[in-house]
Amino acid sequence: YLANIREFLYVPLTTPLSIGTTYYLQFKINLVDNSNYAVNRMGMQFCSSFNSAFPINNTAHLYSPVVISDKVNWTTVTGSFVPSVAYNAVMVGNFFDDANTTAQFVGSSTSIGYNAYYFVDDVVVTTTPLVLPIEWLHASAEVNGRLATLDWEINADELDHFVIENSEDGYTFAEGQHVRAIDGKLAYRQVDTMHSHLPTTFYRIRAIGHNGEAYLSPIIEAHRYAAGIDFLLAYPSPVRQGDPLTVEYNSSTGEAVELSFFALDGKLVHKELIAAGDPGHHELKLSVSRLAAGAYLLKAGGLTQKVMVTD
Repeated sequence: YLANIREFLYVPLTTPLSIGTTYYLQFKINLVDNSNYAVNRMGMQFCSSFNSAFPINNTAHLYSPVVISDKVNWTTVTGSFVPSVAYNAVMVGNFFDDANTTAQFVGSSTSIGYNAYYFVDDVVVTTTPLVLPIEWLHASAEVNGRLATLDWEINADELDHFVIENSEDGYTFAEGQHVRAIDGKLAYRQVDTMHSHLPTTFYRIRAIGHNGEAYLSPIIEAHRYAAGIDFLLAYPSPVRQGDPLTVEYNSSTGEAVELSFFALDGKLVHKELIAAGDPGHHELKLSVSRLAAGAYLLKAGGLTQKVMVTD
């Protein structure tokens, strides 16, 4: 429906940007009350002239990677960049095409159709570093069974509350527990029952100030590996990219299993989700065609198997 249709806010700058100078950027954004949809990647892009058919070029000098769906509180988006062009204007909006934008249905009204509209306020372009009211110093999760213990620390000690949000895919988040903020307290811990049966649940924490402004934490990954994996075997090794890799494992519970391939430097390269089934011994064939030739560590539960892939 109206594919890749965008509307932008445009304003000339009082003076052109200075090449090589660090600029600090900020804007506040709030989803319009009767919007049926919310999107991610709302941002700022600098330009040199107005173009009514401004290209959707899948880039922006500042944007929010997460979907902004809050219709009550302002969400603040901040960042910095160093221009290589003396831009003299700035635009605000979504500069990514539909294929590179996540749309989330949030509406209860159809008065503005299949669109996402936003209020924008407090747009800042300055060479003075911004004093941010919120800085996330730490955010992590530890998993025990179906319980995730969330720890976070911030640099602000005067907040109203926190909202714990959860997601199965890391893009669409649902509101969960509310945690009351305590004046003078910087570090928090909260136990949450993981809402997804998938091996990984994604969390983020929304800090709400007394003035209603909201500040999002980085996304936290909570890995819930299947319990009872007491045997893991992968062969042949080496395995050719065009041949299947046989994986055998034994599960005493039958829970879903996440098979993860890691490079030797610890970087996650690929993962396969095996749906829950009967307890006992399992054998399956995996394609390794998406893996480059090299050495990998295959992990399932708490067990690891080294696998060599050749071309």
